[in-house]
Amino acid sequence: MIILAFIVVCALSILLSSLLSIAIGYICGWIASVLFGKIICAGFAIFGIMITPDKLPLIGAFLCWIGSFFRSTNSGNTTIEKPSKD
Repeated sequence: MIILAFIVVCALSILLSSLLSIAIGYICGWIASVLFGKIICAGFAIFGIMITPDKLPLIGAFLCWIGSFFRSTNSGNTTIEKPSKD
């Protein structure tokens, strides 16, 4: 029973972390569209990418979701000791 609960908690934490990442990206995209929407869209238009400010929250959520797959973690001791000056 404990193992099943552990598996369920792990699955829910993975799912909720992805949803939280999408929600944060959407909110940041919405703020960017409200504050800088026309400027960002004009910058994309220079490169031939035509988007409207109402699409920026979705783009922000998508980029945040994709970026969550490329996070790195420090799994060991990576400190490098400097040689002593004798």
